[in-house]
Amino acid sequence: MKITDKKLLTITVLLLISTLILSACSFKNNSSAPSAAVSSAGTNNTSDQEVVSNLIMKGTGLREISYHLVTTNAGVSSESNVWFKDTKMKTDTITNGQRTVSIFDLEKGEIVSYRPGQIVAAKVNINEYKGNDNITPMDYSLALDTDENADVSYQIIGTQTLNGLECKIISVTSGQGNYKDWLSTKYGIVIKFELVQDGQTNTSEYTDIKVGAGSIPEGTFDLPKEILIQ
Repeated sequence: MKITDKKLLTITVLLLISTLILSACSFKNNSSAPSAAVSSAGTNNTSDQEVVSNLIMKGTGLREISYHLVTTNAGVSSESNVWFKDTKMKTDTITNGQRTVSIFDLEKGEIVSYRPGQIVAAKVNINEYKGNDNITPMDYSLALDTDENADVSYQIIGTQTLNGLECKIISVTSGQGNYKDWLSTKYGIVIKFELVQDGQTNTSEYTDIKVGAGSIPEGTFDLPKEILIQ
């Protein structure tokens, strides 16, 4: 998915100040509990910035990925199954018992959304989308790019295995707030985001990650034939 730097920063800022309106998701999956204890970070001759920069370089080339996303924001939880390939993206989200499917055409800047069981879909401009289920692990990773985000600084505070993936735990300070990222050393993408704000913990966690060719079944981005677009 090709998102502009401005769009990435906008997405990050919106989430940090907890003003994104949650849309809908799909089927509940694996537990978010970590599979290993955290080990504290030790002194290394390589700077934290160099370590993080090298890791996120791995994720910048991802063009095909699917995953399950669990988000908690202001006490409201949602779950999504997400598929992303090149300039196409699909989210299948459940929030408060309501399920919504959205198909994104990032090249055209359009989104078609519908609720299963209904025959009418709405088409909107991507800039009008109010959900946060379209924030990918790669978006969070690129928000760590200090060349593009001058007000961002961070420190590696530990290593943890989360959902079977080794991660560097990163404490981030930015002009929009302070938060933590769990950055996968295998894929170079953030698989967990955590922000504590006004006594509430807001999180996004990515599980069941599949990367590379074959991750997206054929026909995933096709609109059901019975659906009419308003």
